[in-house]
Amino acid sequence: MLKSIKQQAQLLSAGLPRKFAIALARTVEGQDLSTLDSLLDRIFEGTSADAVWLTWLLARLGEVSRRRIVWYLMRVVAADLDNAVTAEAIRGLATLSSDEALPEFQRRLEDKGASDDVRLACAYAIGHSKSDRGLPALIRVLRDREEHDALRGMAAEAIGLLGSGSSVATQTLIETLDDASNEVAYWIAYALAVSDAQQAVPVLRRAYERFSETWVRDEIKESLSILSGKS
Repeated sequence: MLKSIKQQAQLLSAGLPRKFAIALARTVEGQDLSTLDSLLDRIFEGTSADAVWLTWLLARLGEVSRRRIVWYLMRVVAADLDNAVTAEAIRGLATLSSDEALPEFQRRLEDKGASDDVRLACAYAIGHSKSDRGLPALIRVLRDREEHDALRGMAAEAIGLLGSGSSVATQTLIETLDDASNEVAYWIAYALAVSDAQQAVPVLRRAYERFSETWVRDEIKESLSILSGKS
């Protein structure tokens, strides 16, 4: 695998939409990518756009050699090269279900000085970590009404993915729904359904009457349908 990174890139390109395949091909063309070290060097030295694609490629190589790729991706995250590159590395770690990266995800999620892209990627990664150790950080972000709606919505979605069986997580979702914005309410409704929160049905019914945006009401209705079908 270490001597065939370009071949791996070609194989991965075949499964991408055409414009993305072309972008990846242009990124690796003419570059020395014979080893993982050379790939990491190119990420550190390249332009932001190239570094994002090369980081994406590095994450995909994790399907071949998970432990080693996790180590390299963690180095990319630690380097703080560029917000888009760091976020791509974090999402890559999420696809590898990297528990060793979870403390770093939690730290960056709650760092209000970090970029929106990085914090959103961290919430996504924690939600896909399959570890409820990340729930406290997600709950704190969702409860913080000074956080922007996109991040709180992502936190709600992640809580839903992790929080089945957690009374604290479910109660947080229910309480937050009472005065949530449209975007946050949408993801809370989703989270309550995927976490099978039967006790949330009365709250969701009230929320359905309170919200006027069609896309929010549709999600609440879908969640009610899912939960009612399981009762």
